[in-house]
Amino acid sequence: EWAQRMTEVGEFPNPTVRKNSLKIHERIISLIDAGDAEGVARVARKHLEGSIFYASGDGDMTINADSVR
Repeated sequence: EWAQRMTEVGEFPNPTVRKNSLKIHERIISLIDAGDAEGVARVARKHLEGSIFYASGDGDMTINADSVR
């Protein structure tokens, strides 16, 4: 939903935010590869909490990071 909405309106996070997000996703993948479930949960939770504005469009949607596996 977020990606489709952003594509339609042409509004994306600035390049610095996108680069930081990519680094976080790479970190999450590394933690998954290492079998570090607690690390994955911790980094994913922090990332999702910080990206709630972009995910919801206006910051009014809550994402439950505990559901990330």
